Amino acid sequence: MTPKPPQPMTLPLQFDAEPTAPGTEITPPASDILPHLLALSFDHRAWLSLLAESWWPVRKEACMVRLGSGKPIKSAIPDGRDEVIVWLDPKLLPSNIKVLTRRKGKWVNVALSSLNGKDQQIVWPGPIPLFAVTHFSVSTPEIAENLLGLARGFANIVLPPQPITVETANYFEPKELGERGPRTAFQPPENWNSFRGAAAMAIWGVPSISPWVDLLCQWLANEKSSEIATYLEAPWLETPPWLLSNPEKSTNECDALWLGSR
Repeated sequence: MTPKPPQPMTLPLQFDAEPTAPGTEITPPASDILPHLLALSFDHRAWLSLLAESWWPVRKEACMVRLGSGKPIKSAIPDGRDEVIVWLDPKLLPSNIKVLTRRKGKWVNVALSSLNGKDQQIVWPGPIPLFAVTHFSVSTPEIAENLLGLARGFANIVLPPQPITVETANYFEPKELGERGPRTAFQPPENWNSFRGAAAMAIWGVPSISPWVDLLCQWLANEKSSEIATYLEAPWLETPPWLLSNPEKSTNECDALWLGSR
């Protein structure tokens, strides 16, 4: 049986059920008017970290990433480092996540799916995933070659499938955030590396035939796999093996956004 392709990932239901707070605009989903691409400017060391971890930035504390619609927000690049611009497809990100955007001179919380062509600056409430990146861009061919050479020098980094293009960048000047921040921040769990390792071992070890592949797909999609587990007479396979070490935690805390790893 051919495994089903991965479905667009969503966050736990508590994000959908959040009460409306002051400063929040509610707009019906309108994916057809989403910005075509979101852009982020950072340095080449951050780029290497994104390739190594599949997310950026991965920190214990909450973080925010400032994105521009169609062009990046200007950021300070330390001396001696090269700038890399990351281009993300918003349709590959969870559509119900709340982000900050600036409207009528004020920062407001809106769902990602309700962004429109007039929204220029966005604050994403957590790390960005590598699987949502369409391509990277740099200012010269020499920088592109240098990046590829650097990536090849690390054993824990695989060259990304996304291309590196040479483009002249335009920027938005950053608007002051003040004390505002996204109402909901999210982080990968502390044992994220253990999850990734267990998922990678499962992908390597699971036989590439039905029903095992179907079981693996359900694990990575955070779906209930009881029917297949019953068919295999292995009820312990209802839960992905990377969750068994922490049975007291609910699967919502280990959502498919983090478990999928892509």
